[in-house]
Amino acid sequence: MALMNEIREARERSLELRASSDPRGIEAWLAHRDLLAALEEYAEALRVAGCPVPYRVRDDIELYRRLVHRPRGPGRRPGR
Repeated sequence: MALMNEIREARERSLELRASSDPRGIEAWLAHRDLLAALEEYAEALRVAGCPVPYRVRDDIELYRRLVHRPRGPGRRPGR
């Protein structure tokens, strides 16, 4: 249940920042990164338990991987 709360909180923060005046700023990127980490942790816990990862979770992981690892500016990535 703690993982689901972590995902919910990270998703809420990400959505808040997406609606902000600077949806591509570093705070939004950090929120996306945190959401990705929470989703990946949840998916791994499901795998370890022998449970399938829901399509929505897999799709969200792919989406946020692309957002977090998308190059910004001339060949630069935030946090790298």
